[in-house]
Amino acid sequence: MNVDAKSRCVVQRAACGRVGLVIPLTMPGGLRSTRGETQYNVQLYETAGAKACEPSMTARKRWIKWLFQAAILAVVGWGVVSSVRKSAAQLAAQRSQLTDDAEQLRQRAVAAELSGDPLQAQALRAEADSAERGSRRFWQADPLGLLAAGVLYGLGMLPGSLFWRQCLRALDQPTHLLTILWAYFYGNLGKYFPGKAMVIVLRLTALEPLGIKKMATSITIFMETLTMMSVGGAMAGL
Repeated sequence: MNVDAKSRCVVQRAACGRVGLVIPLTMPGGLRSTRGETQYNVQLYETAGAKACEPSMTARKRWIKWLFQAAILAVVGWGVVSSVRKSAAQLAAQRSQLTDDAEQLRQRAVAAELSGDPLQAQALRAEADSAERGSRRFWQADPLGLLAAGVLYGLGMLPGSLFWRQCLRALDQPTHLLTILWAYFYGNLGKYFPGKAMVIVLRLTALEPLGIKKMATSITIFMETLTMMSVGGAMAGL
């Protein structure tokens, strides 16, 4: 049954949440429809109006989600860059310290030689040469050594990730193995952000496709972290 354009507009606007009261619909001939027909037509046009509003609301939510993820990525990137800069400054200070140590050793070697102790002078020069070699090769790294360190680091994180998965399973949450592992390793990037609070945000974002409750994720993160600290403290005390 058709309704006039004015009634259709009011009903569709109400379906979008702009008008709280829907006026009764009228028949094309000017007669008021029965109660049952009015309810049927109102429901029909409310459904059509709601479907018309859904794409815009969905697109808005999608843009908000993308902006939120971009903001998270920017914050994590800033944290990583800050950590790299801090580490570079510390390495430069250590290299400068090696150079200074080598210079002091050479001065002591000269003083020992002038005092008539050639053996002491020779030993000090050897130490100075070793410090200078360390300073020149300070920034050099063995690619195979770096690869081995990365593999061992990843293997060392596996027990913690599997324990976190068990914590989520204990709270009756979905525990797809690859997604849990990705969320665990991806969340560790948040440790480079000051305060390490981004760990929770990154893991929440990574587990969103599984439909895991945010409260359960937050609780299990603290469970995993506190358990790891307790085990580390217990091992250190042995």
